[in-house]
Parts: sequence; C-alpha cells; structure tokens
Amino acid sequence: MGESWAGRAVAVAGVLGVFVWSAALFWSMEHASYDHWGALVVVGALVLLSVPLYRWAARADGQPGVLWLLWIALTAKLLATAARWYVTFALYDGQGDSVGYHNAGMQIADNLRSGTLVVPKEGFVSTRFVELATGVVYTVTGPTLIGGFLVFAWAALWGQWLFYRAYRMAFPDAPSRRYAVLVLLWPSLLFWPSSVGKESLMLLALGTATYGAARVYAGRLSGVVPLLLGTGLASAVRPHMALMIGAAVAAGVLVYRPRRRTSLTPMIRLGAFGACAVGVATLVSHATDYFATTQFDTSSLGSVATEAARRTTTGGSEFDAQPVGGLSDIPRAFMTVLFRPFPWEARNAVTLIAAAECLLLIALLTASWRRLLRVPRLALRVPLVVISLVFVLEFVVGFSVFGNFGILSRERSQVLPFVLLLSCLPLVLPDRRHIPSPDTVRRPVGASREGAIS
Repeated sequence: MGESWAGRAVAVAGVLGVFVWSAALFWSMEHASYDHWGALVVVGALVLLSVPLYRWAARADGQPGVLWLLWIALTAKLLATAARWYVTFALYDGQGDSVGYHNAGMQIADNLRSGTLVVPKEGFVSTRFVELATGVVYTVTGPTLIGGFLVFAWAALWGQWLFYRAYRMAFPDAPSRRYAVLVLLWPSLLFWPSSVGKESLMLLALGTATYGAARVYAGRLSGVVPLLLGTGLASAVRPHMALMIGAAVAAGVLVYRPRRRTSLTPMIRLGAFGACAVGVATLVSHATDYFATTQFDTSSLGSVATEAARRTTTGGSEFDAQPVGGLSDIPRAFMTVLFRPFPWEARNAVTLIAAAECLLLIALLTASWRRLLRVPRLALRVPLVVISLVFVLEFVVGFSVFGNFGILSRERSQVLPFVLLLSCLPLVLPDRRHIPSPDTVRRPVGASREGAIS
C-alpha cells in the first residue's frame, strides 16, 4: 500500500515537473537568451542521464533507499547551484573565477568545433585545465554559463557519491546511512562545488581517487584505474592537492593487510610500497614544476606559503593567519581551518552562514565523540581511516597560511568528506579477516538489512 502510494506520488511529481520544465523552456526561448533557456535544456539532459545511472548506482550499492537519496541529493544540488549563481552575480556582481573560465571556455569551444586547439606554453594545468574543461562542456552544451554551473555541480555530486562508496568498501558490514546523508547533503558540499571552477573538479577528483584506493585496499586491483584517474585529475587542477591525496594513499600502505595471506603477501606489500613511492615521487616532481621551484624543500615551501598568505589576506573577510611552524601550532590551526569563522567574526550574510555551518560541524563532532575515540584503533586496521587522518592533517597544515574566511570556507569543501567520514566510523567492527565487499554481494535494492538507508 505504502509503496503503491509512493509510486503514484513519484509519477504525479514527474508529470508536473515535465510540464513546468516544458512551459519554462518554451517561455525562455521567446523571452530570454540562450544562456537561460540553454540551461533548461542542460537540466533536462542531466535528469534524463541520471535516471539509468542512478538505478545502476543503487543496484551496485545494494542498499535500500539509496535511489531515493540520490534523487534527493540531486534536487538539493540543483537548488544549491541556483543559490551559488545568485551569490556570484547578485551579491558579488559577477566577481568570480567562473566568469573568466566562461569566457575562455567559449573560445576553446569554438576552436574545438573548428578542429584547432592552441596549447598554452605552460600546458593545460590549474586555471588552463579548468578553461579546457569548460570548453569541452560548451562544445556539447553550447555557451551557457548557467548550464556550465549545472554540469560542474553534477560532476561534483558524483565525487560525493564516490566518497560514500569508498566508505562502503572499507566498512561493508557497518551501517552506512549516517555517512551517506552527510556526504551527499552537507551544506558546503552542496553549495561551493556548484559552479564552473576548481572546487567541483577537485571534489570529483578526490572522491574518485579515494574510491579507487578503497577498492585496491579491499583486494580489487581494478581500483587502480579510478585511483590513477582521480589523482591525475587532481594533478591537472591543483598539483599540490594531488600530492596530498597521493601521500595519504601511500600512508594507508602502512596498515594494509591482504585479506588472504599467502606466501606472496610480503612481496605484495613490498610492491605496494614501491608503487606508492614512485607515484608520490612523480607527484612531487609535478608539484615542483607547478610552483616553479627547483627543489621541493622547506625553503621553497616557505616561499609558496608566504605568497599564498599575501594573496588571501584581501577582499573584506581577511584575518591574521597563523601558519603552522611547529607541533604546538597544530591545535590552533585545526580550530582555524576547520571551524572558523565564528559567529562574532562574521561580517556579512555569507560569512554568517559559514559560521553557522562551522557551529554545526562542531556539534556533529562533539556528538560523535564515541566514534572519534575509535580512530586510533581503526587506523591500525583500516587504510581508509589512515587516508582520512593524513589528508585532514595535511590540509590543516597547508591551509593554515590562508587569511581569508571566504576563501577558507570555499576551500574547506575539499577536506569535509574526510572529516565527515571520521565522524561516521562504526562503533562496532566485526573482527573477521574475510569480509565480503559490497561489490561481491548483490542484494535487491528493496532488501532489508541492518544499517540500510531506508
């Protein structure tokens, strides 16, 4: 009875949605520019594309309620994209990086359609790569900035989903609803990575790399593919962030234990160490080239930190940054990077909302104290916990040089999935050496199970 009612409600909502979308599209084609009605076409295309992909994702996950959660997350993401657009163009009068990416992307799209592509001297890295990605999107969608916001936001949502899948790979027998809801619906993860920009691509890259690492540590070598793809994407967008996730994944090798011990187990672990060493060395080299330094040591890192501090202490939301100079500075850096601005430091509506979210994060971690107490024990058994810990520490140290609350709030979206994961660690972990991964056990989407998302 309940399922029948829910099915009819979904059908009615779908019909109404199509009617409203069609009416808005036809009206916009007569009264608005392509930037607006083209965005409506993009919305329709993304929804249609999501139908089979979400059904496939729900079947692969095997937990009831996942399909509903994905659609709720997509709806929330679309609304957050509209809010992101409003903040960028109504409150900040279009003063954002997305406008620059849009203008460059239109030119690149024209070049791609004509079969020509000019490669910049420095290559497609950082800003140039985002411009290229925007151009590739516009080659398909046409030059609609609102549509670009939507495509980048949709890609970021897949990054959030892959973080959840990494959690399921690491803890296949643990309840997962808590982390699924948090990582898919956390305000900053919905809002900031919902525009044409680096945050969206980085969330996709970090989620892909983390999922790939979780698969590898679960004994599935096919995880090497998403691990390399995610790290490669991060290296193209922000090479220093690629180095951070690469180092975190390498740290996970320290606690990696193959599920089935054989005589080859020592060789497997040695090979994993070697592969990680080569990977981290490659990322160090790329990051060195990116920062235009001849060596990657404390002096070069200091100059980079000084320049980052100078660039971020402007714009109206600046504060006196206190970079980490020793172990005693780390607690203060944690408080600043993860939990500021405080309400009394807010200077406008946007920073006030950011302060409210910081209080929410403090409340969440406080309520999760029992789970956080399990971090040391689980860090000795689960590589994903090590990855999260190391990445959070790297992020706090690296971004302690930033002296602007607005920039810090935006950049924080890259570390929040790892922080939320640590707040969702299972209270009880079965002590079994052969735990089936969620990819090996297929369950009907409507099946009942402890910890289900229904």
